[in-house]
Amino acid sequence: MKNIFLLFVILLSFLLCPFFSFAQIENTPNYKRMIDSLVQFKVDSTLKNQKNREKSTPKIPTFQYRFVGDGFTMQGNINRILLSARTEISLNTKKVQFETNPRFTFGEQNTNLAERDFFVDLNTSIFHQKKVYLFGLGAYEFSNLRGILERILAGGGLGWHIIQKNNFQLSISNAVFFETTNFIRRTDFSTWRNSTRLKLKYSLWENRLNFLHYAFYQPSLFDASNIRWNFNIVIEMPIYQGLNFRFSLDNFYESFVVDNRKNNDLTTRFGFSWGNKRGR
Repeated sequence: MKNIFLLFVILLSFLLCPFFSFAQIENTPNYKRMIDSLVQFKVDSTLKNQKNREKSTPKIPTFQYRFVGDGFTMQGNINRILLSARTEISLNTKKVQFETNPRFTFGEQNTNLAERDFFVDLNTSIFHQKKVYLFGLGAYEFSNLRGILERILAGGGLGWHIIQKNNFQLSISNAVFFETTNFIRRTDFSTWRNSTRLKLKYSLWENRLNFLHYAFYQPSLFDASNIRWNFNIVIEMPIYQGLNFRFSLDNFYESFVVDNRKNNDLTTRFGFSWGNKRGR
């Protein structure tokens, strides 16, 4: 019986010993400093991860603007001049973004008017900083080059930011819109179109060289032969405080054109841009 009692006392002492040891360690300054260090490390790690996420997500200024002037001239057997002016303006809130991009193009060939084109649009994006966002669009244009007296379109759709970083952005969008076109020398038409756009922006060498690519494909929903597509490349090199040297290549196709006009237009331009908004 004494042996059993002695064994019970030894076992109880063995079980309670860590508890008293832990209580003693807990009251020591070294233990408190260790706990404080662990808590501070956890806080620092959380703040660091938050800052890294903020750095990887591009911050969009509330008001963005950009002015672009480009073109080219050629003298010789063919005297050719082409000038283009464009303004890009966007107003951003946390949930809604408004954008407009009016542009005017003027061109002559052998002193004859070739281009006198005007385009203006208004785009509204809802939840534009989310992965998936909604947008509405409207546009008005006329074009001497393509014999368009007036074109009006309006619609809306969904967009998806596939990748959204400071130096690399990739997005795709799809919309449905109604379009009506009045030609100078052709039967007018109205149609519903589907529009798919792929947009890619990226920068190299710490933003010393900036690239923008986008492609549109816009078939009519009721006439398979009535399609439009556009592919564009822009390369910009910063010069000084928002001023950039700019090169652009634009390839545009439209199946319905007036007589004596080609379906495809390929244009290259050189010029400058200035503002706090990256190229569109």
